[in-house]
Amino acid sequence: MDLLSKIILIVVLGIVSIWCLRKLIFACYEFNDLRHAKRYPENFAQKDGIVFNKKTKELEESSRSILPSERL
Repeated sequence: MDLLSKIILIVVLGIVSIWCLRKLIFACYEFNDLRHAKRYPENFAQKDGIVFNKKTKELEESSRSILPSERL
C-alpha cells in the first residue's frame, strides 16, 4: 500500500509540474509579445473600440495592439 501511494503521489506531482511549466512557457511568450508590441506597434493589428472609463464615467475610444496570443 505504501508503494502504491508513492506512485500516485509521483504521478500527481508530475502532472502538476508539467501544467505549471506549460503556463510558464506561455506566459514568457505573452511577455515577449507585449515587449515587441510596445517597441514596434506598427507590426501588430490594432483593435479599435469603445471602453468605459471608470474614473471619468465616460465612454472613450480605445486602440490597442492585438497580440498573437489573443488570436486563439
